[in-house]
Amino acid sequence: MEDSVAASFGHHAEFCGVVRSCGHATRQTNHVPHRNQTRNRSGGPKIMTQSHRTAKRQSLVSATLLRSRGGAMAWRLSICWVAFCICSCWNSEPGVLKMTYPIYPVTAQCHRVQGDVDLIVQIGVDGKVLLVMDAVDRRGVDPDLREASMESARQWIWGPFPPRFQFPWNHSIRYSYKLQGKPTVLPVFPAVVRTDLPNRVDIIALPCTVSPFNPPLITPSAKPD
Repeated sequence: MEDSVAASFGHHAEFCGVVRSCGHATRQTNHVPHRNQTRNRSGGPKIMTQSHRTAKRQSLVSATLLRSRGGAMAWRLSICWVAFCICSCWNSEPGVLKMTYPIYPVTAQCHRVQGDVDLIVQIGVDGKVLLVMDAVDRRGVDPDLREASMESARQWIWGPFPPRFQFPWNHSIRYSYKLQGKPTVLPVFPAVVRTDLPNRVDIIALPCTVSPFNPPLITPSAKPD
């Protein structure tokens, strides 16, 4: 009898030891997740497969590339903007604030005279023209066109001037006189003016056949006998 009780007690102790060891192993397994498992928001394990890891790595690389490209593009744009501002300030020249309407001399218009007149103007601190001179030899320029060009250039007012500037300032201007269209009997005013300020002025007029300063001679008709 005693032997059977001892055997039963031994079997019971052995069974309890197995149960305790299994429970301990189960607790260790639950507390130590696998290296390829992560915890989700509910606390349970979430398996990260190889495809998930590859997609995450690609997204990180793409984000890094976008940040680097965006920074490089912003840096290039800033450099271009600074260079543009420097060049604009460096090459800035004063413009024309006021100019008079240029005329095509009547004598040149009636005698079919055309041509270009190149002048150099000297501007003072107040924007007014101090001096007008010929840019080239004036021997090949019609005197009427030259005088009309110089008279027009003297009345220009220049500005505004950059903060850093040197006076007096010299600038070249070209007046171009052209005759276009069907001839008229008398001169037609005003002429068409096209500007490319502050460098060029085109004056376009109609040719005429009779000058008001030199009217045609009217010969009296012969009286009958």
